[in-house]
Amino acid sequence: MVVLKIIGVIVGALFLFGIYVKINIYTYEKYKYEFLNNKNLVKMTIGNGISIFGYILFSDALRVNGDYLNGLIILVIGFILIATVLYDNYKHTPWYIAILFSLFEIAYCMFLLIIGLLLFGVIAALSSETKPVYTINKWGDTDEKPKISRLINYIS
Repeated sequence: MVVLKIIGVIVGALFLFGIYVKINIYTYEKYKYEFLNNKNLVKMTIGNGISIFGYILFSDALRVNGDYLNGLIILVIGFILIATVLYDNYKHTPWYIAILFSLFEIAYCMFLLIIGLLLFGVIAALSSETKPVYTINKWGDTDEKPKISRLINYIS
């Protein structure tokens, strides 16, 4: 079942990349504007990540009656980054094209963000070279917990 999930993610990524290329070809031929350029993708992906982080901080603070302003500020910063990309798209294409393709761009960048975070986690786990931990100094032959008097005698 895991193999099918991996194949599904790869096929989905290739499908999204195909749509990505078609959108760029269409907008460049029709409006002389590459809709999904690297600058917009980076700004949108960072904006989505910051918005998710800000929302998590905001909702956690609301749950424990904490200071929710930090999460709200980070959330607004993420939305401002997303809004600059949307404005840039709206400036170069008609409004209906800008809305339709920007919705795809948001979904595509969320997909890139999730895949990137998963790959980062896998690479971090593989590069950490974890080793098993062995107990060196046990208290006697039994598995009982040490008593305070025994600990004091051991120290002195």
